[in-house]
Amino acid sequence: DDDDNTWLIQHPITCLTRQRKISQMHAIEERSRKLKAIFNKMFDKLYKEKQSCHEMILEKTRRIMTVREELRVLGYKCKEDYKAIDERYEQLQQWKDELEEEKYLAS
Repeated sequence: DDDDNTWLIQHPITCLTRQRKISQMHAIEERSRKLKAIFNKMFDKLYKEKQSCHEMILEKTRRIMTVREELRVLGYKCKEDYKAIDERYEQLQQWKDELEEEKYLAS
């Protein structure tokens, strides 16, 4: 029985088949290493791009918040300006009415 196993291991066809399988395994391992390297390179690139996009979004968000605050302040200022204009208009209207009344009474 041991002689049969020894014969199989030493048989040239078995050696060639075994050698082919080992070569295929090495080729698969090499291909796996290359694919892993490609994957890692692409992953790193995508991660950097994602970080860049994330930073850009944060910057845009900060800018939006700043502009929003500036608009809010400007809105309050405009509201105050319109109120002052309305008050000034009412004062002028009152003076005009008083002048017209004085003219009417004088005549």
